[in-house]
Amino acid sequence: MDTDSRVDNHTDKDRHYPSYQHLKRVFDQSLDVICIVDRLGRFLEVSNAAAQTWGFCPEELLGRPFMELVCDEDRIRTEVATRQVMSGTPLVNFQNRFVHKNGHLVPLSWSAHWDPQHEYLFGIARDLSDTGAREQLQTKYEQLLQAERNRLLNILDRIKDGFFVMDENWIITYGNRYVEDMLGIRKEDYLGRNYWESFPEAKGTPYDEQYHKAMAENVPVHFEAYFPPFERWFSVDAYPSRDGLSIFFRDVTEKRRVDEERRAYEAQIEQQNKLLTSIFEGMNQAFFLLDADMRVIYWNRLASELFGWRRDEVLGQKLREWLHGPTADAYEPLVRQVLRENRHLRRESICPFSGRWEEVDLFPSEGGVSVFIRDVNERKRTEEELRKLSLVAENTVNIVIISDANSKVLWANRAAVEASGYSFDELIGMPIGEVVDGPDTAPEAIALVEERRAANLPYELEAINYRRDGTPFWVHVSSQPLFDEEGHLQYYFSIATDITERKRLEQTVQRQQQRTNAAVIAAQEKVRAQVGRELHDNVNQVLTSVKLYQELLLSGIGEQDTLVRKSIDLLQSSINEIRSLSKRLSAPTLGNIRLRDSVKELAETVAATEQFAIIVDTKAVDELEVNESVHLALYRILQEQLTNILKYAGATEVLITFRLDGGQLSMTVADNGGGTDIQQKSAGIGLSNMKARAESLGGTASVDSAPGKGFRLTVSVPLHGQGEFS
Repeated sequence: MDTDSRVDNHTDKDRHYPSYQHLKRVFDQSLDVICIVDRLGRFLEVSNAAAQTWGFCPEELLGRPFMELVCDEDRIRTEVATRQVMSGTPLVNFQNRFVHKNGHLVPLSWSAHWDPQHEYLFGIARDLSDTGAREQLQTKYEQLLQAERNRLLNILDRIKDGFFVMDENWIITYGNRYVEDMLGIRKEDYLGRNYWESFPEAKGTPYDEQYHKAMAENVPVHFEAYFPPFERWFSVDAYPSRDGLSIFFRDVTEKRRVDEERRAYEAQIEQQNKLLTSIFEGMNQAFFLLDADMRVIYWNRLASELFGWRRDEVLGQKLREWLHGPTADAYEPLVRQVLRENRHLRRESICPFSGRWEEVDLFPSEGGVSVFIRDVNERKRTEEELRKLSLVAENTVNIVIISDANSKVLWANRAAVEASGYSFDELIGMPIGEVVDGPDTAPEAIALVEERRAANLPYELEAINYRRDGTPFWVHVSSQPLFDEEGHLQYYFSIATDITERKRLEQTVQRQQQRTNAAVIAAQEKVRAQVGRELHDNVNQVLTSVKLYQELLLSGIGEQDTLVRKSIDLLQSSINEIRSLSKRLSAPTLGNIRLRDSVKELAETVAATEQFAIIVDTKAVDELEVNESVHLALYRILQEQLTNILKYAGATEVLITFRLDGGQLSMTVADNGGGTDIQQKSAGIGLSNMKARAESLGGTASVDSAPGKGFRLTVSVPLHGQGEFS
């Protein structure tokens, strides 16, 4: 980079810095050498006096380290003085010697200071030599050299930076006290030893690269790097000379930690700023931020759309500089109130600027007010429509809920409040799912609602809802979406009917049907077992005898006529047994006989067993005609009960009685058997079956019994009962 461009770039950074042309005129007119040196000690600018004083024209020195001109004896103290200047201590009347281009020494007096903003060292060097004085000065310098060396070593031991010197063979020839104190090593651990042998871990690190660069290219280097042997970070300045390297270093581990924390904090702040900006720009509200003087310091996109002002037009402007008339009169008092009372305010009103309903939230913020403005015109229109609708829906017995596109309650009628257990104010804004769903709400129902709402479609279903106290109830829900003129979903209108009682009855019927089915199956199995036993114990034995007689006939054994007659008698017996079994199992021929006749026939059949005496009182039904359903039900119940008495009662007498009472026909079957404790013993399948038959006709079946007191069964059915139990 040439000199002009370097100075011009610097001028771009700081308009108050003198121009290159101005500096050049000053440089050219000065008898002293004026120079500018960068952090690495390289000449950036040199005045024309350098040619007279040092024998080098300015162009020869640009980019060259100034330490190359310092004589060897003065180099260390010059490096120390340079470090002091760079740390902020101005330099006045510092004397050293430069090597003239022709080889002789030029005594100089320096004044210098450091510009931390641009990291430049500005120096002015005055030539102290004159005719006849050089030898005198030479003697003086030689006398002062040893004292200066001692003073320099003392300074080096007191400076806060570590400092050590290596010769051209990397042998450490000097180290100040800080090297030992900071690193915790002794002089004998490193002094006079090869640097790379003392610290082999430094190989392959920036220390290796930078030290070799300074030595090979004869240029100062500055860098920060981690030093593995001591697990610390150091800031290093290395200055080359003909004899080797002079190195200053400072522990910057804590500084780097602080810097890293600061950078992380700044990055976090930057990220938060970006996030906040993204939020402010992406929100669906106009937003602007005012300072204590009501000047705009932030203005988002929707604020521009609402007020018609671009961001660059309002930033830094006071409220009344961009708002006028009624609009300013509406906003300014609110802002002043928030600034004065330091509390949140909310107002809903028609904006004088746009003529639309808006909701304004003002929050006190750090040194100002945050203003959020939301267009609620559609909400206000919807609220008005809902108000009208509520006049109709409020008094209906059905549950009515209106929800928005996000399934949050906008309005609910009195029936919804009573059914849910929430107050009206509590319901508003609640998600419908939180209001009605509970542990037993079917996942399929929830999924259906979510699917239909996501597609903006109507739906109808039955589901379990829950009150606030956890009480479940069944509802039939019909929900219809409502849209605006553009076809956008505004809300869902849902009507629900409490069907808990209907569901309870359905469940009761279902449970009864299940019990009935179980009883029927059990009865069928019982009949099958009975038929099997009858066929095995009676018919099978008879037919076996017939088979034996027939085998005897074929074998010519016995009297033929006798065997044939016995076979015929046995076959007739089998026919009679099968007829009797069929008659017991099949329904009576109800179309041909009355209830009285079928009852007496059944009683006679059972009495033939001679297990007990049966008395039948059918006077009340002698002339009664009953429908087939009632006839069959009473016949089967009587048949079941007589069978139970035969098996379990141990009775000697059974009384069967019929009574008529208005439209009710009752039948009582009482025995004098052992009875049972009906409180301790649950009803068996037979009794359940009899009750089911009676209930199928809208009637009842009850029992009365106790141990040793016999057993009484009473069945009552409507005279014209409908239905059929098969």
